[in-house]
Amino acid sequence: MGHYVLRRLVYAIPTMLAVLIISFLLMSSSPGDSIERRLDLDGLDSYLSRTNYIDAYRLKAAETHGLKPQFYLSVQPSFLSESINNLPTISLRRRAKSLCRETHQCETVVQIWELIGELILSVDRSKENAKLLASLLKLEQSQDLTTLQRRMTAVHPPPADDELQNDWMQLNAAVNKLTHEKKMFYPVLRWSNDNQFHHWLFGRSALFSRSLSDGRSVWDRVGTAVAWTLSMSTIALILIALLSLLMAYTQVKYEGRLIDTILSRFTYAFYAMPLFWLATLAVVFLTTSDYGSWTNWFPSVGIRPDFTGAGVGHRMLDNAGQLVLPIICLVVHEMAYLSRITKRDLLSSSTKVYITASRSRGLSENQVLRKHILPDGLLNYTTVITGAIPALFGGSIVIEVIFNIPGIGRLMLESIGAGDWPVIFAIILIISLTTIIGYLIGDILLMQLYPQTAERVGRHHRADAS
Repeated sequence: MGHYVLRRLVYAIPTMLAVLIISFLLMSSSPGDSIERRLDLDGLDSYLSRTNYIDAYRLKAAETHGLKPQFYLSVQPSFLSESINNLPTISLRRRAKSLCRETHQCETVVQIWELIGELILSVDRSKENAKLLASLLKLEQSQDLTTLQRRMTAVHPPPADDELQNDWMQLNAAVNKLTHEKKMFYPVLRWSNDNQFHHWLFGRSALFSRSLSDGRSVWDRVGTAVAWTLSMSTIALILIALLSLLMAYTQVKYEGRLIDTILSRFTYAFYAMPLFWLATLAVVFLTTSDYGSWTNWFPSVGIRPDFTGAGVGHRMLDNAGQLVLPIICLVVHEMAYLSRITKRDLLSSSTKVYITASRSRGLSENQVLRKHILPDGLLNYTTVITGAIPALFGGSIVIEVIFNIPGIGRLMLESIGAGDWPVIFAIILIISLTTIIGYLIGDILLMQLYPQTAERVGRHHRADAS
């Protein structure tokens, strides 16, 4: 048993590693500059004091390793020079890369951005030429050659006797040197041991970084949301496991009778109904008295605000009534699917040869169903019910948004809208771990109940799910 569990855990390592790598690369490649957003949370603005801002940016970049290569191995176009890494901010590097892609003159592009930066710092320190500073800041935002050349002609140049004149002449010559080029290039593989992913994986975890939305710890935001989702999902999973098995057992026992027909129609209707539509209908018809006083069965949607600073557990108890209808929607939708699958497996087991032999020995139909058909059908049921664990987390996104519950699903949707990638990454990591743990629990249960067929059935059902 221990060897089996260890082997399953070893198999999970490549999966988790793939999730970590893909999620991290998506997070690192997202639009915007995460270092700039962290400085905004600290109250630093790049237009107030350029000198202080650049110094603060370099310190924050050194702290977060944000200016290093993203991964161990990267593929870069041949025209891209490594000197682009000398630029002080991520946003400047992205604009420079865009211009390098257009002109294939990367060394000149880097020289242009460095000269613009030096001019901005010099003018910012002198506090004498506000028009020139505004023009240079606008010039720095250029992302293509046409815009760069047009904004260059609009810059108010420094006076001829100004000490900035030499840098200005070099900048003007470098911009005039750039031309549109359409040349062939080839990919270049570059290896870097000192990269962002390495420091993230072996240094600070995403759960202990800061949210880009409000500066709070990612763990504080995600931990509170997980508590809401986990409590709802645990209650829903227990009810789904019991009710789906009871419904399937009842349908098989009374196959072809009225109760079987009613339950079959019930499960078919709720299985075919999208979860978001079911939840919306429940909100419209079961939480208000607009359609009659008899329809106002449940409290209104949403969790009451907390002004006392109470813990999550106390808030859940205080809002228990608001969680009843969301749990019912989750249970009804998943139960309809699982009961149909379980009924199919039980009916398939009832046609096996040893079941017929049991009937021929004089066992009653109830005895055959309880002692032989049900244990055999539970083989597949165990795998299916553990597969419902990640499905509940997926369904919670819809439920939490519609019912305004501060769980992990609503937090993920809000974080996607705000571009808060540290929070998104932590949520993806938690969902991945939950999925792996759910399947591991299912494999362990199968190993205990049916050691000879556990591995075969587990592979079969996961292949069907994919």
